[in-house]
Amino acid sequence: MQRRPSGLSPRAVGNALAALWLAAGPMLASGARAADTVAPLPDAAATVVTAATAPAEACPKLPPQPTDAELAAARACAALANPAMPAPGGGGGSAGPGGPAAPGTTPSQPGPADRLQGPYVVTQTMSLGRETISGSACDEAQPFDVHFVTRPATFDARFEPATAAGQPGQWHYAYGIPRAGESHAAQGTFTLQADLAARALHVTMTGSDHVVFKGFDGNMPIDYQFDLVATPGAPCTPVP
Repeated sequence: MQRRPSGLSPRAVGNALAALWLAAGPMLASGARAADTVAPLPDAAATVVTAATAPAEACPKLPPQPTDAELAAARACAALANPAMPAPGGGGGSAGPGGPAAPGTTPSQPGPADRLQGPYVVTQTMSLGRETISGSACDEAQPFDVHFVTRPATFDARFEPATAAGQPGQWHYAYGIPRAGESHAAQGTFTLQADLAARALHVTMTGSDHVVFKGFDGNMPIDYQFDLVATPGAPCTPVP
């Protein structure tokens, strides 16, 4: 009888290699995970200086008639100095020069802090038909006239600012068209809202027009808007 050579059989060798691989697998995977571990990032709060901790700097004062670049720089400086203030061009619902008024509020008369000075030129911003308007104002605190040209007639509307700050002003006009048996007598209030970016005062007028025409005798509502654009050197004549 022939004797089998001593030593392990091929099957035994294969089983031993498989057991060795299974034992080494978790150690290799653990080493790979340790090599891939990234050190934690430093605490950003400890290294970044925020606007709240940065030293405050005074914003430059604007001249009486600032340029567009000076206005933009002043608004950007104000936004940086006060983080609660929206940056130029950004959103926000707070009222302010050039920004939307809060719901349910009425724009107030502009004050010295708005840094807009006359003379102003009347600029049409809306149209109810084919009317055109023109005029000027030396000072928003003084009365001024706006000239209206319509198809049937022309007339002047007188605007008289309020003497008390923050109160709306008064406006009125009256004219007739005798050949048509038509007459108009209108009055109401107006407010001004400063827009530094546009260098203008937005005028909003509301009221009613008492109209008599071909048997009609009643009041028609008036809602109209235009701008007073600050124009240094523009001619203006104070109204009596």
